[in-house]
Amino acid sequence: MAGSPDLANPKLSPALVARLMGLPASEVVRVVLMLDVPSLLSTGRRLTPTERAQALADTRATTTRMLHELRTTLDAVGARPADGGGLAPLGAVVVDVPAGGVGRLAAADQVRAILGDQPLALPDAG
Repeated sequence: MAGSPDLANPKLSPALVARLMGLPASEVVRVVLMLDVPSLLSTGRRLTPTERAQALADTRATTTRMLHELRTTLDAVGARPADGGGLAPLGAVVVDVPAGGVGRLAAADQVRAILGDQPLALPDAG
């Protein structure tokens, strides 16, 4: 995939691009699609528990709708959702996709950014 013009998209994280450069196009990678979901949580004031729950439900619904809109593109590149919707309240979805299809996903209007999936860990406080 070295020098692939699809990887020049600014929606792709630099770390993901570096990883993809060394992979064959058919190698399946797990990525996080950050969808272009309006933030319902940043109102400038603290939300009540009811408002917060409604904002999360609305974000989940919008994410699900956008994922449905992306279905043709996901199918065309051989991508499959991999997280069961666990990140939907954050406007994101985890997918397994062949490395050669990541650039095409980034070109979709519904996608805000694509990050490589990686474990998260709290820094050692000690």
